[in-house]
Amino acid sequence: MERDPICGQVIKLSNMKESSVYRGSRYYFCCPICKKLFDDNPEIYADKEEKESTKTIFPQLTLFN
Repeated sequence: MERDPICGQVIKLSNMKESSVYRGSRYYFCCPICKKLFDDNPEIYADKEEKESTKTIFPQLTLFN
């Protein structure tokens, strides 16, 4: 399962039709609209995704973010 970085929807890999690669990482989307929003400004959404994954892995760091 992957999470769409735009809308946050959790999607099974088998159901994903849209994806983009940014800075060597692949991002998956629930629809073409979310993919276009990401492709237009990937740095905004990729950074958001990285921050969220850091909070999950290291929840204590949220005190400093």
